[in-house]
Amino acid sequence: MFIRLLFISIFLLTNCQSSKNQSISEFTNKPIITNPESNMEGMLIDVIHDSLVKLYFSIPKKGIKLHNGAVISALSDSNNGKNFLWDYDNYFGKVRIVKSSFKKDNLCRTWIQQIGKKRNYSPYGVNNNLVKETSKINTKTACFNFENGKWVFIDDFFK
Repeated sequence: MFIRLLFISIFLLTNCQSSKNQSISEFTNKPIITNPESNMEGMLIDVIHDSLVKLYFSIPKKGIKLHNGAVISALSDSNNGKNFLWDYDNYFGKVRIVKSSFKKDNLCRTWIQQIGKKRNYSPYGVNNNLVKETSKINTKTACFNFENGKWVFIDDFFK
């Protein structure tokens, strides 16, 4: 009986989702490409393929730190339209503030962020020194709360 309760509690603890807080790393923690559902979903070959794609297109920890630093630098800079770029190994990222406004006595800033991976591309085995970029683009908004001195990330689609 104890073993059943132990397994049930472990199952519940690992599958329970807490309230989702938005953070600065939410965009970078997900791989650049995710495989869509297929008719082979759940089969061993599909699980292996999904794992390999996730491993190949996941951003390394140093790249995540560089991207988060670029976001913080962009939020701290008062100019709109300035590009903040980073490059690590085959990975790259860009952050650009596109809008600044005041909402309810808070300074809100919206930015566009891009993160991607560069790789050599040789169609039909011919090396023409071509480079292929795979990337994802997203927009985010954060508001600076002057009372506690912290940035609060806003979900634009949730009212």
